[in-house]
Amino acid sequence: MKKRVLTGIIAAASLMMSGCGDQEQLTSGSEIAPTEATAADEETTAAETDTAVSADTTSSPETTVPTDTSNDTDQVWSDQKIVFMMWIASFDEPYSKGYFIDGKGMKHVYERPDTKPMYPVEDEYAYLIEHYDEFESMEYFDDETLKQCAECLYQVNADAEVITEGTAIADAPEKSLYGVRMKDGREEFVFLGSEPGISKRLDDPSADEIFELFGDKWYLQ
Repeated sequence: MKKRVLTGIIAAASLMMSGCGDQEQLTSGSEIAPTEATAADEETTAAETDTAVSADTTSSPETTVPTDTSNDTDQVWSDQKIVFMMWIASFDEPYSKGYFIDGKGMKHVYERPDTKPMYPVEDEYAYLIEHYDEFESMEYFDDETLKQCAECLYQVNADAEVITEGTAIADAPEKSLYGVRMKDGREEFVFLGSEPGISKRLDDPSADEIFELFGDKWYLQ
């Protein structure tokens, strides 16, 4: 009897030891290790992906907005002594006169008696610059109107066709409007139009807008 009991105890102990081994294998065996490695790999991959995306966003040219100042003409024309000049030239009588608009919107009126204007507009401009402080000045354009005119001037196609209409008036002084814009550090003189008699206008929409802003009496001093 004692022998049977002892045998049963040994068998039960053997079964218990066998069951713990199976549980330990289930808990810490090779079936669990891959799961833990996969989680660690996922965290590492996610961190590497975030770092790569961050680096790519910083260096990507699509997210970098360059500062383009090529079309910023405000500082250019606002510092000009002459932005527009209206030149009345009499080729029958010896005089030249008119006005010019500076970069602050001021109108300067001038007259050159006893000077027959048989010379180009560049020479007239040079004279005005030389005697700049000698002429009467007054407010003409407000800041917004001048800005619109100047922006249009820098968009004008100076090589556009000149449309000619009307009939010549004998001995009539020629009244011309020019724009002066800076190009590569030098003045560029843009003919916009002239009156009276034979009317000449540069066939350009920006030039048309300038005349609209100046008004119908642009040729009066």
